[in-house]
Amino acid sequence: MADEGSEGGDLDAFEWECESCGRTQPKHNPPCSRCGGMSFEKVPVEYDAASSDSGFSRRQYLTYGGAIAGVLALGGYAVFREGETPSVSNVPGNADAAQGIEFAPAEDEIRRQINDERDTPLSHDDGADDAATYYARYVVKNDRSPSRDDLSAFVDGDLGGTQFTYSADDSPLERAGSATDLGRAVGYDLVTLPGDHAFLSPSVSRCGIDLHEYPDGRLLVAVIVVG
Repeated sequence: MADEGSEGGDLDAFEWECESCGRTQPKHNPPCSRCGGMSFEKVPVEYDAASSDSGFSRRQYLTYGGAIAGVLALGGYAVFREGETPSVSNVPGNADAAQGIEFAPAEDEIRRQINDERDTPLSHDDGADDAATYYARYVVKNDRSPSRDDLSAFVDGDLGGTQFTYSADDSPLERAGSATDLGRAVGYDLVTLPGDHAFLSPSVSRCGIDLHEYPDGRLLVAVIVVG
């Protein structure tokens, strides 16, 4: 079994890989949620640094539970005429529910999980929620991020955010029995995912969250926060 000692070690960033099925997780916390295995090995986190067409700085983690994770740098905002917000139509997949689970209560539970890690809670914000919904639908349809100006049209303030996509094999929808289960699973991954956590910054006070399932079963999670 892998060493269960200090997690500092000689690796700058690492995670734990199940020796039975290969699933990775951020903490040494057996049994494996996929196969029930009890033996884990400490492995380095591998990532690519890439820039999207929209100019966001994004870090893609390739080994975290089969998920692709990104951190969005959305500083600043633009001024739009009142009522002028972008939209995206004919988006494939499931925007409101999947496999009998409603997304809205799951998104509320994700916010509760985030707030459990904060000194001051994030409040729900309709504008940030609309921005998160637009972001998720734009990515699902176009396979790239929308522009910073598009997102800023929904809310005044400095925007930040976090986004990642579960692979179909690792989607928590496959294991969740309720919206609460889904929200708790996603919330846990959000706060333990290696990298920056814009939603934990003391400089932000409001947030919006959106879940969207791709037609192939992948699950996209978008969190937009506002300072």
